[in-house]
Amino acid sequence: SAIRRAADRSANRNGTPQHTTRDDLAQWAREHLRGERVVIVSNREPYSHRQTESGVEWTRNAGGLTVALDAVAQAIGAVWVAHGSGDADREVVDERDRVGCPPGAPKYLLRRIWLSPEDHERLYAGFSNSALWPLCHIVYVRPRFRLDDWERYVDVNRRFQEKYNRVPDHNAFKGYIGVHMLKAAVQRVGSWDQAKVKACLHNNLFTTSEEAGLLMDLYVNEKGSLDRPSFIVEVKDGKSVVVKTVGMLGGPYNVRPCK
Repeated sequence: SAIRRAADRSANRNGTPQHTTRDDLAQWAREHLRGERVVIVSNREPYSHRQTESGVEWTRNAGGLTVALDAVAQAIGAVWVAHGSGDADREVVDERDRVGCPPGAPKYLLRRIWLSPEDHERLYAGFSNSALWPLCHIVYVRPRFRLDDWERYVDVNRRFQEKYNRVPDHNAFKGYIGVHMLKAAVQRVGSWDQAKVKACLHNNLFTTSEEAGLLMDLYVNEKGSLDRPSFIVEVKDGKSVVVKTVGMLGGPYNVRPCK
């Protein structure tokens, strides 16, 4: 479209990358993830089924995550675990709460879990949006922690884990920190210049005073390996307690400007 071409021209002038399309993601997945067992877990489902005057109909849900990962799931086959939010979702699943997607021409499996309105309110609007979101982002809203929200958050996460038979490991934590490292590098460079950002992410120190979302100071060497503080933990009264923080193995490191 004319709007898309104009956006691409603007990106080229500003040194920013062009928009990634669904086709781009699908091609990347076919080249890099073929043969891998991919499980996608999200709150929002990619497709939902609803009752209409003419019967049960399906719709593809809007949102960047669902639209983008639907392309990946279709390209390579996957299992997607999500909250069944449609009022007719239960009518189309099998005995294991599964339905093929996209409806009518299935290329992957959607496994639905069922949440009550109170589950969704306490998990999503409560703990996720009122506590975690303000805590992990620089916003002028104080995080709100409520015991009822936390207990429901733990319970719903347990149900998700039972559905896809896996407990998230430390790699999920790495993925979260990686986003904030990229943000810090872009801000340090001052623009989205891919070559400069890439260079900035090597042989450099990133600190929580610069980017609070990092959670801990991190140094990245020339090969992309990390050096960071470590923690000695003891179990006391059934709970993990940090008793000592061990500094980075190397260093001292310096923050390197990237302009």
